[in-house]
This record gives sequence, structure tokens and C-alpha cells, in this order.
Amino acid sequence: MPPKKGKKKGKGKGKKKGNMIGDDVDPMERNFILQAEAESLQRKLLYTYEEARICKKRENEKREREQQLQQTMTDEKKRTNDIVADMTRQYKATQEDLMSQNSILATQIDYNEDQIGRLRKEKDLIIDERKKLEQKKDSEIKDMQR
Repeated sequence: MPPKKGKKKGKGKGKKKGNMIGDDVDPMERNFILQAEAESLQRKLLYTYEEARICKKRENEKREREQQLQQTMTDEKKRTNDIVADMTRQYKATQEDLMSQNSILATQIDYNEDQIGRLRKEKDLIIDERKKLEQKKDSEIKDMQR
């Protein structure tokens, strides 16, 4: 688009192109103003450098904390894995012990049941023998009484 009529492009109101300090100021005064401006810019530069240094220091501290946290997290993860591995080992060992005990007890139960069956048969035989012996004695007593 072409510029609007009546307005000139690129020039401000009453400002001359070039220095901000007017040309009508004597050179000593101009030198003083420029020195003050240079000092101000130097202080601003020092302030900016100081801020940058502080920010860099904070950034380094933050990185250190992050590394420490990362290391702590890694250590905790390793510790957790070690604990889990140990607990798993203990669980498996306990499970093996229980299975072994269970097997031993199952064998003991079978043996005891066999013993109980054998002893019952023996008891039945003894009872039968005693009954026969009683009958025999009863018959002998009856015979003697006759």
C-alpha cells in the first residue's frame, strides 16, 4: 500500500537525524554528557553481568540438585530392587520349606493311617481270640459243672 498523503515516512517530530545530543551544545558539555552516558551504560553492563552470573550460579545449583535427586532416585530404586529380590528369595525358600514339611507330614499321615489300620486289625484279632477263649472257658466251666 502506498503511504498516506500528508505524512512523511521515517522522520519524527522535530528530531534531527544522527546524535540524540543536539549539535548546539558545546563540545565540553557534550563530552561530559557522553561520559555520563558511558558510565551509566558501564554500570548497566556490570549489573547485567552480575545478574547473568547469579542466574548461571542458580542454574548450576539447580543442575546439581537435579543430579543429586537423580542419584538418590537411582539409589532408592536399586535399594528397592535389592529388597524385592531378597524378599522373593525368602518367599521361595519359605515356600520350599513348607512344601518339604507338607510332604513329610503327608508321608507321616499315610504311615500313621497304616499303623492305625494294622492296630485295629490286631485289636479285632485279639478281641476275637478273647471271645473264643471266653467261650472255650465258659464251655469248660459248664462241662465241669455238669
